[in-house]
Amino acid sequence: MKINTEIIDTYLMEKNLKKISNNKIFSLIENGKILFEAPPEESYQKIKNTYNLFKNIIFSFKPCNYNIWKNIFEISDNTDNSFIIFPIIGAPSPYEAMIRYDENGNTLMIFDIYLLGKNIDNLPKLKENISLLITHELAHYYIHQRFQYPQKIENQLKYLFFDEGFAHFLSYSNNIEQINWNEKKYIKKREYSYEMLKEKLKNKLDKNLLIKGITANNYWDKYIAISGMFAIIDFWHSNNKKLDSLKLLYKKGPEYLWNFWEINYLTKT
Repeated sequence: MKINTEIIDTYLMEKNLKKISNNKIFSLIENGKILFEAPPEESYQKIKNTYNLFKNIIFSFKPCNYNIWKNIFEISDNTDNSFIIFPIIGAPSPYEAMIRYDENGNTLMIFDIYLLGKNIDNLPKLKENISLLITHELAHYYIHQRFQYPQKIENQLKYLFFDEGFAHFLSYSNNIEQINWNEKKYIKKREYSYEMLKEKLKNKLDKNLLIKGITANNYWDKYIAISGMFAIIDFWHSNNKKLDSLKLLYKKGPEYLWNFWEINYLTKT
């Protein structure tokens, strides 16, 4: 695993925010923009502590929900060295964790250390949050290795539904197999998400609709990502929660998952 600590090191050793803000990585967050937000000065010690915790986790990392993970991706460890881990400070919310590509085509897995620890003072909760976010971004990485992002916007919607759906599913909690997805609260979340996506689909598809559907500040308002997650759960449950059904769904790809959701929800409501 490769890791580039240039930005976080500059912050911790020099506190030189101007130097950090000129880094090219802040032009990769959103196309055509340079986005940088300095963390509060009083957050220095917390950032330092969060970074030390992040390092301890990342160098011995094992994805959450490992039994499902290894079954879907058919990967037994995290020794892949074809991406670069970038711990940084300066990304605006909600970009606490993301995958981007530099001018040389390198895959960058970016984690904002300030945002990772923001509003979390409980150490076990912070460890869990970091582990789940790393799991989330690793899922994106392996999905992107297998499935290429399409050119047509209608296919981009299906791709994001699949990509974000799997990443959110695998990183929802440390043990998704033990969650009762038929609880009233999850049924309501599922209906809310499906209805929101259905309403959005009445409008013309554009980039703004896609971006809002995966980056809303409120977790449950990410109507593409959360609908994709619940569609995966619905498929899994329709196959008696067999792990091999998730492997099958993953191998079939974005079109297959979208068609399942369309047949079982969109055309019935």
